[in-house]
Amino acid sequence: MRAIQKKIRSRRGASITFALLLFLVCAVLSSVVIVAATTASGRISRLAETDRRYYAVTSAAELIADLLDEPVTIVKKEIITETSVETVTIDLETESMTNSNTIEQPAPDVKEYLLENKKADEVQDGDLTTAVQFSGENALGTELIHASLANDAACRIVNREPSFTRKLTLASDLLGDPLAAEIEESVSNGRLVFTISNTGADRYQMRLIFNARTDTIPDSRRTVSEPSFTETYEGNTVTQVTRETTLTENTTKTTVTWELSSIQSGLTA
Repeated sequence: MRAIQKKIRSRRGASITFALLLFLVCAVLSSVVIVAATTASGRISRLAETDRRYYAVTSAAELIADLLDEPVTIVKKEIITETSVETVTIDLETESMTNSNTIEQPAPDVKEYLLENKKADEVQDGDLTTAVQFSGENALGTELIHASLANDAACRIVNREPSFTRKLTLASDLLGDPLAAEIEESVSNGRLVFTISNTGADRYQMRLIFNARTDTIPDSRRTVSEPSFTETYEGNTVTQVTRETTLTENTTKTTVTWELSSIQSGLTA
């Protein structure tokens, strides 16, 4: 017991060694705490920038999804006019008669209409006004197909136009908008793809892939006018003309509905 007490009260170098060891342990623990704090502060300093990239892209993606949420119906109306003309010429002096038949068929009158948020089976004749007509005689709404991404893509799908790619920028009027987004739109083979990324160096990218579902309702109507007869005299010649006109109206209503099939996201260089 006395030996232990003597050892504790000893002033030799063993106590100094123990103190140095304790100091070393404290130094190591301090360095670990400092490194952890530095790393955390670095992450926090970049958190706002990371969030800004993420929300710039996701907000643009939500806007696009909302624009493609409702159906678009394209109505194509084709009116074909065909007139059958029978001409009989009689020579009173020789009592001879000649007969000829011809068909008059001018170019069809084609008009196209675009109706938003309405399906084909909901379209009525009264809906087809010049306000929603984008092609054909008397068309007033020539900008309808460019009024939204949904309208433009639907027209390209219905009219079977070739593959199409373009780049768009989505930004507010604020100079250097931190939430600005760059969009690449691609339409091909009934599929619509939007690749969205933020502006700047480190980019967050999201790709939305939509498939087009088309539902078509054909309708054909045929009307025949009452025959008209005219007779003219010139000297000893009598000309008799019988005309009969047939109108055929072919209407095709096609609804395009976009279905989101895939979302791909991640960082890109």
